[in-house]
Amino acid sequence: MHFEVPRARTAFHRCIASLGLLAALAAAPGVHAKEYNYATYLPPQHPTTKALNTFLEDVSKATGGAMTFKMHDSATLATGKSTITAIKNGLTDGGAMMTVYNPTEVPANAFLNEMNFHVDDARVAAAAATETILDCEQCLEEFRKYNVHYLGSYSTTPYKVMCKSDFSGGIDFTGMRIRVPGSEQGAWVKEVGGIPVTMENSEAYQAMQRNQLDCVLGPIAWMKVLSLGELTGAVVDIPIGSYFAGSLFNFNEREYKTLPREHRKALIDATATGIANAVYNYIDEDAEVAKSARERGVKFLKPTEKLVSQRAAFLEGQKARLIEKAKGKVKNPEALFDSLLRNMERWRGLIGEQELTREQYVALLRREIFDKIEP
Repeated sequence: MHFEVPRARTAFHRCIASLGLLAALAAAPGVHAKEYNYATYLPPQHPTTKALNTFLEDVSKATGGAMTFKMHDSATLATGKSTITAIKNGLTDGGAMMTVYNPTEVPANAFLNEMNFHVDDARVAAAAATETILDCEQCLEEFRKYNVHYLGSYSTTPYKVMCKSDFSGGIDFTGMRIRVPGSEQGAWVKEVGGIPVTMENSEAYQAMQRNQLDCVLGPIAWMKVLSLGELTGAVVDIPIGSYFAGSLFNFNEREYKTLPREHRKALIDATATGIANAVYNYIDEDAEVAKSARERGVKFLKPTEKLVSQRAAFLEGQKARLIEKAKGKVKNPEALFDSLLRNMERWRGLIGEQELTREQYVALLRREIFDKIEP
């Protein structure tokens, strides 16, 4: 006996079959479509935010749109200090982590950042920091404890001292409140008679405007991207460290492990370009901002001989000072210190005096670091 299947039931079965096909596709290797959140506390015009946007676009293109991202800048999702816990708790899938704000959570990584007085070339510093951290098991373990998969670091250009005063009576930092990013710059500020103030750089403009700060240590690009140029009378042109070894490119560790190999490779490949963009954005903006600031009448002052000699003496004593401070917090800090310096020398040799384009720098990063990483 033969019974005809009703049309409604046939449609129902077609629907079930379609859903089953979709489920099978979703479970198939290489199919992992999802939108992810990415957080930075810095504004959209900041050099690193621009680099991050390009990084996320590159990942999306490389995965054929399977990985898409929603950027949350200007601390709308997490502050510089809270990004590490935001990733740990799943509030965001990735974010710009400024390890200087988390010395308790990631002491070895924060230790590396304190060595920033050795930075004289952002390209060298970004590459050396990334290589050092990727080879440092305790550094990576610190991130993993917070569910963070580290991808790469960046570096600002060398910091200068941007002040409201034009120092018409001579350079003197005595009693001046100077925003610093870390304890080493703070120690230097004390040595020259100033008062170090620790705060996120995004808060510096209002602090200067309200006369809570007299100066800010930072790259010249901040005169534009953080609007500090509106309040700056003079720049004392002496390199006072930088911000580097901060973890700009990070992803949720648990989520990273679920990604297909080709998606993990897309993240790794895009990191090389992201580092280059962050570094060169700073280099280009420094040059542009310095030119326009001079045209507006901002003074660029050469440091006094006393300041130069103070800086040299400060750098000479840094190793002993940092290692003593790191005891009980960082495993074998002397070896970690030496590792970063060796990598800096290696990258100075690789780059030399070359005027590398962004593309050439990306190729160098891939050859020396990222092509060696197994996704």
